Amino acid sequence: REVRKKYHAFEGQLKGYDSRILVAQVPGGMLTNLESQLKQQNAADKLDQVLAEIPRVREDLGFIPLVTPTSQIVGTQAVLNVLTGERYKTIAKETAGILKGEYGHTPVPVNAALQARVL
Repeated sequence: REVRKKYHAFEGQLKGYDSRILVAQVPGGMLTNLESQLKQQNAADKLDQVLAEIPRVREDLGFIPLVTPTSQIVGTQAVLNVLTGERYKTIAKETAGILKGEYGHTPVPVNAALQARVL
């Protein structure tokens, strides 16, 4: 209990089962990073919107697997899309890298219109 008190500030908001995580296809480690990014931007209330955006970004990026580093790329792009209020108004350098094929082949082709914006 003493240890938990000491490290409480580093815990995420979600401490149990949450079906939103399954729907959004989010690995556990990715969730804490999303929470941290949103807190830094004073936008912790946008978590549900970001969780809803993640599967859409993942589809646009060719259903790329959510493993390091691509899970962080997808999560960051979803946060940018939500915070700017417009999908892909800002395209992260790493997202552009996926669209350019710098991370290898994706399971299915990426969104062609989005890819054309970065080529």
